[in-house]
Amino acid sequence: MAGEMLGLQMIYLEAGSGATNPVPVNLVTAVRQNISIPLAVGGGIKNADQVEAIFDAGANLIILGNGCEKIRSYSPKHAG
Repeated sequence: MAGEMLGLQMIYLEAGSGATNPVPVNLVTAVRQNISIPLAVGGGIKNADQVEAIFDAGANLIILGNGCEKIRSYSPKHAG
């Protein structure tokens, strides 16, 4: 990816604050397969299943923002 070639130390895929849908899982997978730096994903994540799917697709970090209000009791297996 261009970002990694330019020296970025992390890639952030952002669907937008309050987005209707999160970044598609297949896009997360495709980016993960083509970079070696950490991958963060945010925007439009509203439930625990989406969190798990995005982590499973290769995200190292998920930014929940408003999503924290909706899934406060969630404790992902990937935490820690």
